[in-house]
Amino acid sequence: MNSSFQSRGDWSSYNYLLGRDRKTAVKDGIEMNPSMTINGHPYAGKLEGKAIYEAICQSYHYSKQPSVCKA
Repeated sequence: MNSSFQSRGDWSSYNYLLGRDRKTAVKDGIEMNPSMTINGHPYAGKLEGKAIYEAICQSYHYSKQPSVCKA
């Protein structure tokens, strides 16, 4: 997966696999693909590593966030 980012290992850079998948989904009339849930709730933000990372961290109560979210 890391090699599919424009800057290898940089989850905030463009991901060509997700980009290609999204273009195909739009062409085929698919509303949300790929889709994901966080704690049972549909995620509707940008399908970029940084945005997903932040959404996962925000899903924790502040006092229970993993240390990686507090950095």
